[in-house]
Amino acid sequence: IFFAPSSFTPNSDGINDLFLGKGFGIKDFEIFIYDRWGDEIYHSKDRYQGWDGHANSGERIAQQDVYVYLIKITDIYEISHEIVGKATLIR
Repeated sequence: IFFAPSSFTPNSDGINDLFLGKGFGIKDFEIFIYDRWGDEIYHSKDRYQGWDGHANSGERIAQQDVYVYLIKITDIYEISHEIVGKATLIR
């Protein structure tokens, strides 16, 4: 079971500040975030470290927009899953 939100608001108010998926039975995890031109702006293998709305290793703040995510998961039964969706960054 895995859930990813459709939007987040990285404004440091403590509510929805990170784009962070959650699930059960996850053995391996990897996330990629892409901008509208298909450029990778975020990547992580740490399922507890969400995307904070910065792009290119934190060098700049990503603008308000819709971003595409690809999440690769291996579950406890060694079955691989790929989840593709859209996340709206609201400033």
